Amino acid sequence: MNFIVVDSNGNNIECDIIGLFSHEDKNFIIYTESSLEKEKDVHASLYKIENNKLKLFPILKSEDWDLVDKYLEKI
Repeated sequence: MNFIVVDSNGNNIECDIIGLFSHEDKNFIIYTESSLEKEKDVHASLYKIENNKLKLFPILKSEDWDLVDKYLEKI
């Protein structure tokens, strides 16, 4: 599954979803850019779906990053 992110310069970047999970009232998405590069950066965000559109929000709490790390260890 993939989606498009618009970066700060207005460029559309296609991204692939690595995983989705929820904890308490938070939804997390882990993804990487869809590219032909050998090494890809893995990104994680909080997300909501509003009006059938995916909205991403930064992860600010270290406890939330710990949850992301635990999720990545399982896959």
